[in-house]
Amino acid sequence: MVSAESPRSLSSARPTCLVVDPHPALVDLVAAGLEEAGFDVVARVTTAEDALEAAARFHPEVVVGDPDLSASDGRPVLGALHATDLTMRIIAFADAAELGPAETAMLAGVDAIVAKQSPLGELVRVAWDAVAGEHHVGRAFRAPRASRTDWRLTASESLTLRLLADGLGYREIATRLGVTPDTVRVHTAKARKRLGAATRTEAVATALRAKLID
Repeated sequence: MVSAESPRSLSSARPTCLVVDPHPALVDLVAAGLEEAGFDVVARVTTAEDALEAAARFHPEVVVGDPDLSASDGRPVLGALHATDLTMRIIAFADAAELGPAETAMLAGVDAIVAKQSPLGELVRVAWDAVAGEHHVGRAFRAPRASRTDWRLTASESLTLRLLADGLGYREIATRLGVTPDTVRVHTAKARKRLGAATRTEAVATALRAKLID
């Protein structure tokens, strides 16, 4: 089922956006960042079918989506969305270790590719560039790929990231775990370092994609 706000009015200056990813927590994190930056997120979905339904209903100007999702008939969701509306700007929010060659994605109708390992601010900037008609291929897809790190988190670090993914703040997490907010910050900082993440949002996204948390 599509979770959405009302469609954008004709007088609105906020670009409309659809966010699709199989991880609900990541969808919410991305949507919150885009809304804070001035986008009108008209739908947040986790399946290809819901994405296609939302696109037909709201006709968003920008789609931020996981390129690994496919519809029940086997069509890659981002390509299917592009086929329904050639004016829609498509941003692949992809795992740098899993997406195929950037050129292939661009030829399939994707206007930009941003690694999920990137700071959320980079995705926001690329989304605005996409509205302006610009294309972008993230550095992670231009440079030779490094071998994947054997990531390991402690139980405290994993639980902290899980609660961050649920939308809790440092003080709320501290109360839940019976520790101080400073201890929560330490767990977050260590998790970020282990995952090579620049921000806590990036750490949560990386941990979700690597199935270190669910």
